[in-house]
Amino acid sequence: MPTHTTTPRALCHSAYPYILAVLGVCLYKQLSSAKTPHEKTVIQRQIAAADKQIDRLVYELYELTEEEIKIVEED
Repeated sequence: MPTHTTTPRALCHSAYPYILAVLGVCLYKQLSSAKTPHEKTVIQRQIAAADKQIDRLVYELYELTEEEIKIVEED
C-alpha cells in the first residue's frame, strides 16, 4: 500500500491556505463584535496564530531560507 506524505508545499496548492484565509475573515468579524477585553484578547491571539501559519506557508512556497525569513520579518 503506498504511503502519502503531505508536505507544506503540497498544502500550499490545496485548500489549506483558503481555509486559513476564511478563518482570518471570520475571526476579524468576531473581533469587531467582541464584548469584553478578554474576548478581544483571545480573538487577537487566534488571528496572530492564523497569520503566522499563513506566513510559514508562504515561506515554504517560496523556499525562503531562515536568513531570508528573518529579513522579511524585520520589516
